[in-house]
Amino acid sequence: MAERFDSRFLREAYSAVPEIGEGRRWYDWPYKTLLAAHRSYFGRRLPRPVRARILDAINHFHPFHEHDVNRVWSRDDPTCNLHVPDDERVQVPGIWVVELFPPSQYSNLDKGIRRNAWDKRRVRYGIGEANLEVLEQSRAGEGWRWWKLGEVKSRSASWSPYPDGRSEDLGEWFTAIELVAVQIGAGLTAVLAHFTISPAGSSYVDSVWHSSHEPEIVRGNGRPRAENRMWVAFRKTQEARESLHEAARSWLARALPGAFAAAGEKQPLLDILLFDSYDPLLEEPAERELLDNIRALGLSGGHGLHRTTESLPGLVFEPLDTRLCPSMGRNSFALFGKFEKVAAGIPNLRAYSGERDGRAIANYAHRKIRNLPVLLSVSTYLDLIEAQYARLRDEARIEHGNFKARNLKLLRSNFLTLSLDLSSLARDIAAYNSRVFHLDGESEFFSHDSPWLTERFTQAGRTPRERINLNDQMRRSQAVTAERMLIVDRDYRDILSTVSSLGSSVDASKLGRIALWVSLLSLVVSLIALGVAEIGDNSVFQLIWQRLS
Repeated sequence: MAERFDSRFLREAYSAVPEIGEGRRWYDWPYKTLLAAHRSYFGRRLPRPVRARILDAINHFHPFHEHDVNRVWSRDDPTCNLHVPDDERVQVPGIWVVELFPPSQYSNLDKGIRRNAWDKRRVRYGIGEANLEVLEQSRAGEGWRWWKLGEVKSRSASWSPYPDGRSEDLGEWFTAIELVAVQIGAGLTAVLAHFTISPAGSSYVDSVWHSSHEPEIVRGNGRPRAENRMWVAFRKTQEARESLHEAARSWLARALPGAFAAAGEKQPLLDILLFDSYDPLLEEPAERELLDNIRALGLSGGHGLHRTTESLPGLVFEPLDTRLCPSMGRNSFALFGKFEKVAAGIPNLRAYSGERDGRAIANYAHRKIRNLPVLLSVSTYLDLIEAQYARLRDEARIEHGNFKARNLKLLRSNFLTLSLDLSSLARDIAAYNSRVFHLDGESEFFSHDSPWLTERFTQAGRTPRERINLNDQMRRSQAVTAERMLIVDRDYRDILSTVSSLGSSVDASKLGRIALWVSLLSLVVSLIALGVAEIGDNSVFQLIWQRLS
C-alpha cells in the first residue's frame, strides 16, 4: 500500500512545470505584477479591503497553475487517475420515480388522468374500470389498494413490453413506462412510474465511465477549480447517471405534477445498476482502486454495511450520499449487484422480457419491490413538510412588521394547506403501516454487517451489530415524525389564530379611522351644499356676508 502513495509522482509533476510566476504563461505576468504590488511599500499601506481584493486576484491564478500540473501528472498514479477494467461493464436497465398526491394536490391528479387518458383503450375493451372511478373509490376507502394507471411505449422503439400501451415520443433514453397508483390510507395517492431504459440509455453511463478523461478547469460561483483526471471522471460519470434521472423526473413532472413538483423538490427516485464483474456482497474488504471506480458511479459500494432483501438475492440497496456525489441530485437511491449472481436467483428470468438481460431483472424487481419507493417517498415528503413549516415560521417572524391583509391571507392559506395535508397524512400513514397482511411487491430489506466486518468484530472481542429491518425502521420513523409535526402544526395554528385576531383588530381600527374621516368629509360637503342652497332670493353664504357687512 505504501507504493500507491509514493511522492515521486508529485515530484515529477512539479519538476516538469515551472512555479507560478516563473514562466512565460498567460497567467505568470499578471500574477507577478499583483504579487509585487501587494508586497510593495505602497501596497502594504493600502486599506485592508483593497489588499484583500488584490490577494483574491492573486489566488485566482493558482488553479490555472494547478491545471498545468494535472496535465503532466503521471497516468500510472492510481490516486489521480481512474482505471476501469476493460472486462467490467455496468448497465442501468430500470428507473422508478414516485410522485405523491395529498388532498391539496388531488385536482392535479384528476386533471392529469383526464388529460393523459391512459385508460382509454382499457375502458373501450371493457376489461376494467376507468382510472377516475377507481381513484374516487380508493380515496373513499372502498377501492383498490393499488392499480395500474396506464402504459406508455416509445414510438421509435423496435420492442416494447407494453404493445397495447399509448404511443408517445419518449426520447432516446426510454422504451416504455408503466404507471401504478398506490393508495395510502384514504387521502394520499402515490403514483409509481417504472421506466424501461433503452439499450442506448442503459449503456450510456458505462460509455462515460470507460472514457478517457483529461484534467479540466471548472468555472462556477467563486474561484475556478482545477480537477485532475480522477475528479473529472467522477463528475462526468455521475452527471451521466444524473441525466437519466432528470429525464425520468421531468417526464413525470410534466405528465402528473404533484406535491414534489409543486414544492420544486426532486421526486424520490430508485434506479438499478448491474455489473459484469463487481459484486458488492464481497467476502473481504474492497481494494482502494475498486472503491474509486464504484464511487465514480455515485455508489459507496465497499463499506461494511449491506442492505439486502431475500426477494432479490445479490442486490444491495443504498441511498445516495450527496456529500460523496455532489454532481447528483437529492432523493436518489440505488439497487446494484453483479448481473450473473442476481440472474441466478430469479427463476425463469426470460419470462420477464423475452431475453436473459438487465431489462428482465428490472421487470422482475418491479414486481418485488413496488412498496420500497413508496415508503421512501413518504419519508421524503414528511421531511419536505417539516422544511416548509420551518420556512413559513422563519418568514413570518422576519416579515411580521411588514404584514398587510393580503400577506396574512397568504400565510393563512399556506398554513391551511399544510395543516390539511399533514392531518390527513398522519392518519393515512398509521392506517397503511398497521396492515397485518402484505401485498406482492412489499419486499422487506434488512441492514446487516458484511461477513468480513463481522469477522473483524468477533476477532476483536466485540459483538457484531444487530440485523435491522429497514422497512419497519422507516415506518416507525414516519410515525414519530408525523406525531411531532402534528404538535408543531397545532402550536402554529394557535399562533396563527392569535395573529389573525390581532390582524382583525388592526383592520377594524383602520376601518374605524377611515369611517371617521369619511363622516367628517360628508359633514364638510353637507355644509358646502347648505351654504350654496337658495333661500328665497339669496343663498346662506350671501345672507351671512350681508349680515357681516
